[in-house]
Amino acid sequence: MAFYLFYESDFYRIEVDEEKDLLRAEWLRPVDEKEMITGGTMLFNTLRDSGVQNAVANAKAIGALSAEAKEWWREFSMACSRRRG
Repeated sequence: MAFYLFYESDFYRIEVDEEKDLLRAEWLRPVDEKEMITGGTMLFNTLRDSGVQNAVANAKAIGALSAEAKEWWREFSMACSRRRG
């Protein structure tokens, strides 16, 4: 089975390969705080709904984040880590 598209916008793409138990995410351009929250929320929903345990992400295009976006991502990442294990 190959990757299938789980979510796509003009700034973020999430693909899942359930057979390989792998999620692939890519930020497509620089984002603001609202887009960071939208993308992060979609990432969480995809991990929850698909049940995959492994992920790889490409954030080269994300650009410089505001202090608020960085703090949100830090808190979000910690909350996800606590939930998963």
